[in-house]
Amino acid sequence: TSDLSDELIVSMVESFLDHSDKDLPEILNLKLEKLNISGLGFGLEGAKAFAKILPYFPCLKNIDLSGNGLNDEGITILVDALKLSNVQKLHLDHNQLGLEGAEALAKILSKLRKLDLSFTDLTEEAVSKILNSLGGRKIKICWIAFNLSVEDKDRIKQNSPNVEWDFGRSRGVSIIDTSVSY
Repeated sequence: TSDLSDELIVSMVESFLDHSDKDLPEILNLKLEKLNISGLGFGLEGAKAFAKILPYFPCLKNIDLSGNGLNDEGITILVDALKLSNVQKLHLDHNQLGLEGAEALAKILSKLRKLDLSFTDLTEEAVSKILNSLGGRKIKICWIAFNLSVEDKDRIKQNSPNVEWDFGRSRGVSIIDTSVSY
């Protein structure tokens, strides 16, 4: 359950923080670039705890938080902690992302090269919030859940002419910002 997973994450973070004061220079030299804590099912308390340790990992570029019972509040807390980070790839698929979470993500979208939002039950309004924040910024691929109606997709496509859409891949929507050359 989420409670058990929250307790586990909180316990791990507290243990890390207890030892980090003694070994801080060593910890900062770890240079961890990729962290996969997907599928643990932690929720709000786990997100709060995890947000506390993110500043200790300045080299972190890829975080996978998929499949963790996160809602808008938990996602907002984590995104706030990521504002000063070097994260370029963020996987939030299989969480419950709504308008508040989309608004929080819009604030860090400029630093991301990849954002996975598949199976997050995004509404058209949340998708529009994310797309409007692109504004020519560099983001390579963004997956958005395939839970929008054909009418919603058409409306979104019309309102985002600088985005290349591919609705035929793995039950998701691939968004490629064409202002970026790779």
